[in-house]
Amino acid sequence: GSLLGAAAFFPHGYDWRHTVISSLASPRDNPHAYGIACAGLAVSGLLLIPFAFFLQKRLEPAAPKLTAWAGKFFLLGAICLTLSALIVPGHYRLLGIGRSHEHLAQISSVAFCLALLLYFGAILRLPPSFLALRLWAGFAVILPIAALILDRLLLFLAYAFFSANAYRALKTSLWSSLSLWE
Repeated sequence: GSLLGAAAFFPHGYDWRHTVISSLASPRDNPHAYGIACAGLAVSGLLLIPFAFFLQKRLEPAAPKLTAWAGKFFLLGAICLTLSALIVPGHYRLLGIGRSHEHLAQISSVAFCLALLLYFGAILRLPPSFLALRLWAGFAVILPIAALILDRLLLFLAYAFFSANAYRALKTSLWSSLSLWE
């Protein structure tokens, strides 16, 4: 909701297919509503922290080691998401490292991805009576990750073996935007 609110005030309109979320949280790009986006992302990250413990408690009997690691990655993702929302994009250095906002956002996305894969592994170890949960979890975890990997692979191949126009066309396509937003 906060991102929709910040997008409503975005100068010249916000196009989710071509503009990153960080632009909504940037005072340079969204001077009138960047605080709304930052607050919403920070609250979302904070609200995800207890969810890691909830999932760990529910899935631990099936796969204690997988669930423990998944919980650590999920917690790391939530903390990095919160910190990336509190650091204004492009304006602060954290521990002397430039582009801290971008680095934290990337760490958060990788940590969430690893956590989801490990949680999926734990779900696969549940008793056979949880078949519907396995199918839904497989669809919700594997499909977006496969789409993102396929998209990045296609971009790499287009960059390496085709023209700059082909690369730009793939990079700005709806497929690329959807897979990245997943």
